[in-house]
Amino acid sequence: MACENISLDGQWNFQLDPQREGLRDGWFLRGFKLKDRIQVPGCWQAQGYGGPGGRVSDNLHADYLFTNYEGLSWYQKSTEIPDSWQGKRIWLLVGGAARYCDVFVNGVYRSSHFGFSTPFKVDVADLIRPGELNDIRCSVDNRPRPHLDLVGCLNYSGNWGGLYRSVSLEATSDPWVDSIFAIPEIGPEQVTIQVEICSHQEAGEFGVIIEVTTLSRNTSRFGGIFVEIYE
Repeated sequence: MACENISLDGQWNFQLDPQREGLRDGWFLRGFKLKDRIQVPGCWQAQGYGGPGGRVSDNLHADYLFTNYEGLSWYQKSTEIPDSWQGKRIWLLVGGAARYCDVFVNGVYRSSHFGFSTPFKVDVADLIRPGELNDIRCSVDNRPRPHLDLVGCLNYSGNWGGLYRSVSLEATSDPWVDSIFAIPEIGPEQVTIQVEICSHQEAGEFGVIIEVTTLSRNTSRFGGIFVEIYE
């Protein structure tokens, strides 16, 4: 169940969309060329996009910012996917997008994410073409939306916008490990580890190998493992 990763960090094609015409005019299509460039990860204010001033929220202005932009913007990057990814589950991983993000792959809408302070991943296996150049696009909107937005340290001093954390593509086997969660119990001095394994294949049997490494030199306190499997 080992995974492979292709980083999409670096220069992306980019364009502000203050009139919100991109969706109507097909900016998500492979043939549309965005006219500017931007570094990912990074907010657009820090890279000179927008004008001075603006606001953080309805009640808080940001006159101290040299460049600020509130609205919709589009990102595009082309990347070649190896033939070896054929038949694997392929995910787009976005570490952070401020504030709202729509994902398009090879001209097709795939998913939306609301929540700028959390990473997210999107299953794009059916849209990616291994052995070819693939088109990845994100529309990012940082307009405040009352009763939906979170307010915290990240956006307290500015209404930041853009893909501000790393972006990558990841390929996993099918089945794959979807999550691992450790629950410590102080009293009995034990830990419960929950591993979620997912698959798009038809129901069947597959093997699971569990390997435990102790970090303490006092291995006499290690009482072994007990495994429960739930379907």
